[in-house]
Amino acid sequence: TPAKAVILGDLNGDETVDIYDLTQMRKAALENDAECFAAADINGDDVVDGEDLTLLKKFVMGEIMVFD
Repeated sequence: TPAKAVILGDLNGDETVDIYDLTQMRKAALENDAECFAAADINGDDVVDGEDLTLLKKFVMGEIMVFD
């Protein structure tokens, strides 16, 4: 079976980026770890932290439409 594509910000793997992912990201940012690190490291700096949390929050709130 082919591997599922990683969707940035989709921490729970349901193929939707929403408030549920934001809840998981808060925990991941505090612990600098996530079950799906590739989805949580939104800015691509090899760390899951407050910067990733801020980007995900802006996305969920509709302030940004894509992750650059």
